[in-house]
Amino acid sequence: MPGPTHVIHLATRFLGSLDPRPPSASDRAWVRDHLADGEFAVWAAMSNPDQRHSIQVAQGVDAVVEAKDRRDVDGDWPSAEVNGFESAGSRRAIMVAAALLHDSGKNVSGLNTWARVGATLLRPVVGRSVVESWSAAGGARRRLADYWRHPEIGGRVLEAAGSHPLVSNWAAEHHRPAASWSVDPALGRILRDCDND
Repeated sequence: MPGPTHVIHLATRFLGSLDPRPPSASDRAWVRDHLADGEFAVWAAMSNPDQRHSIQVAQGVDAVVEAKDRRDVDGDWPSAEVNGFESAGSRRAIMVAAALLHDSGKNVSGLNTWARVGATLLRPVVGRSVVESWSAAGGARRRLADYWRHPEIGGRVLEAAGSHPLVSNWAAEHHRPAASWSVDPALGRILRDCDND
């Protein structure tokens, strides 16, 4: 059962999702500077509330990674080379992209805010077999299944867009328990904590 902090976070997200405004021009330019062309096309297809949320998460990730890289004394913070990145700057840029695109799979369902609320409330009572059978159905059932499966759908879309494996893997894994991540746990914790979904 979600704790009070998580419930407050979800309520804040819901209220923010009622605002139809797009991100500011400066925020959109910031995103454009952090994504490759194919990735930006995926991000641009996201709803305005999802775009604004992704920017908030990504700016949090950017600040945390910058601080960890600057201090470089954190015992659980691996060097960029250990993670397989060319440099700390490269790792930071890829983590920002992962944060910006983690919910990109939600695009496929086409559900509006109220339908997403219903889907979120319904999901705990719908088993995996139902989600799988609804994935093969059409209409509203398919759209609900697509929403519930947005992590794996997003991972595939980002892989096809040529994203770095961290970006596509994080989209696919961001709702899984940490023990099942392929993403380095030190990086995944930052992404998860800044998202707080």
